[in-house]
Amino acid sequence: MFKEFGQHGLRKPGFAKALQEFCICERATEISSGQERLSDKVRQLAKGELFEVLEGPVDSEDGVKRVRGRALRDGSAGWVTLKAGEDAPFLKPREKPFLCVTQPATLYEGFDAESSTVRPVQQDEVLELLEGPRPLEVASEMALHVSGSKDGKAGWITLRDSAGNTLASPAKNLYVCKSTIAMTDAFDIQNCKVLRKVDVGEALEVVGSGQTDTDKDISRMLFRAVRDGKEGWVSLKGNQGTVYVAPSDVHVVADRAISLRAGAARESDVLRQIDAGEVLHSKEPAKEVRPEQKMGARARTLEDGKAGWIVFAPGPKAPIKPWKTKYVCKAPVDVTAALALQPGAMPVRRVEAGEIFQAVEGPAMDPVSGLRRLRIATAEDGAIGWATIRTPEGKASLELA
Repeated sequence: MFKEFGQHGLRKPGFAKALQEFCICERATEISSGQERLSDKVRQLAKGELFEVLEGPVDSEDGVKRVRGRALRDGSAGWVTLKAGEDAPFLKPREKPFLCVTQPATLYEGFDAESSTVRPVQQDEVLELLEGPRPLEVASEMALHVSGSKDGKAGWITLRDSAGNTLASPAKNLYVCKSTIAMTDAFDIQNCKVLRKVDVGEALEVVGSGQTDTDKDISRMLFRAVRDGKEGWVSLKGNQGTVYVAPSDVHVVADRAISLRAGAARESDVLRQIDAGEVLHSKEPAKEVRPEQKMGARARTLEDGKAGWIVFAPGPKAPIKPWKTKYVCKAPVDVTAALALQPGAMPVRRVEAGEIFQAVEGPAMDPVSGLRRLRIATAEDGAIGWATIRTPEGKASLELA
């Protein structure tokens, strides 16, 4: 039995293969809370999902085989039908899943790139998959295209973040100029001095209560101009019905210090910081922004047993991929007897480009050279030894086949 699972020494992957049983779902089926098929449904196990068998199979009177286990995608546990009568099985055996790191990444404490770091993981490390991969569920955000009251610079702010926090609120006591009007130093139109012109679109903050000129039926209010802080009296509406200023529905006030960005996405370049209390003019309705899709996989490193989450964007540039024990030689490399690559050590033999072999231990870090090495068994003559996966310059000598 030892030779069956560890012909060249029983390491963790071989040991896990001997003691752990994994299946892949061939046909969608239910995970239920109890052994009986009619027990409460936990969730649907989708085709292609991995399932770790922890108990069973148990045969029922109607010829149904059931197993208890957990789905790797999210850890959902319960009973699943393995096979029913003469029908094709719902689950088929497969090897325990391991992951290979294809580029440097970070192992996080939680399923969130904002959580604390466990440790970095390096290229060519092998990880034991514990949970996932699965999508990271992140709520959408609301972004607003605005211009700043201080300098008129246009950009985007986050109006509401993914946690539901409001970062800017509709402005209160703010009016906006609808038609050019003068700002004066006194309420009395007949006995006042013009301070300056108020432009269309300019924001005015209410300073005092309004008053009405009974002779001319003109309502006037004391305002502070948001643009330059100048205070004065402005007519709301003329005696001919012309509206000069009206309550604003296009201004917001920053509830806290926030970033003004070049684009709606969080990753966009920051143009400047907006201070709490700054008034902003919205240029268009708020826009819902969905964050970039992220995936997460909980894994444990084989080198030191540290466990955590790798959070990544799916696609060809993902930092992890399934690991197999079969490697191919990409460039000639010496195979030595010991992990530590001592100067002058005689090689067991040299493997050439194109040769295929089996990994029997590692990858492990060589304490002498600082390079990650792999113990291999060559298919051609069965030679056993350690080979360097990647040169000091980062060029691959060995790659997953």
